[in-house]
Amino acid sequence: MATLPLYKNHNSPPRLDRNQKPHCGLWWERFCTLYRCVGGKWIAAEAQNDRESSPKLDWINEFARDACGDPAMLALAESRMRNLCTTLRGSTRTFATDWHFVTGLGIDHAVENGFGWHPTLGVPYLPGCAVKGMLRAWLTHWDEEDKSKLDRWLGTSKEAGKFVFFDALPPKPVKLTADVMTPHMGNWYSEGASISAVSHEECKKIPGDWHNPVPVPFLAVQAGQQFVFAVAPKRSGDSAESDRKEVAEVLDQIEQALTWIGAGAKTAVGYGRFERV
Repeated sequence: MATLPLYKNHNSPPRLDRNQKPHCGLWWERFCTLYRCVGGKWIAAEAQNDRESSPKLDWINEFARDACGDPAMLALAESRMRNLCTTLRGSTRTFATDWHFVTGLGIDHAVENGFGWHPTLGVPYLPGCAVKGMLRAWLTHWDEEDKSKLDRWLGTSKEAGKFVFFDALPPKPVKLTADVMTPHMGNWYSEGASISAVSHEECKKIPGDWHNPVPVPFLAVQAGQQFVFAVAPKRSGDSAESDRKEVAEVLDQIEQALTWIGAGAKTAVGYGRFERV
């Protein structure tokens, strides 16, 4: 018999108990109970027929029932980030999600789609490297006026950029929601490269509009949830006034990127857009 993929003697409760103020990210990543044993192997449980509820959706709804994150810890983290940023001649801006926002979708998980949790705060966040990558994409492909500042702000393979990009953190508990995608050609994406001959079974892997959609639930941040973005100079060689002015320019471009191209996953279909608070 295969071993259940959970820690030995983990003694975790059978379901997420919000009264205990749990670390939702730890529960999501380490204590998933969606497994059943098939052929000596543990796999994620699936609904057996159309009338049954989806175990994956039920699991996700556990996280969407209440806002996640401890208010005191989030306020403290925000205060520390603002103080550090101010000391380094940087600045912060707060933005709110315009619609659903997804981060960490490519992380492996039993529900097929992962989620990006802050390791200590247990809330969704946008890593500083993702903020920097979004800004680079915006300046490289969409903004035609500030490309001259690309290397100075973000650096090159030979020299580091001038600015530090902090993780974008929520200042208060975050409300989540269960969302769903309906891929029509999952077999093609997962097994298309293995097609060797034309047969009835192999034809099931070929993309076509005759395939039925397969609903895949995933976790997302609701609209109206706030995140604080922070930028500071990496070195203070310029004057304080010059640093503050250039930081404001960087934040202006981040605002443009958040408004027009979005952050996180599924931005091509409208996810990840933010508006300034």
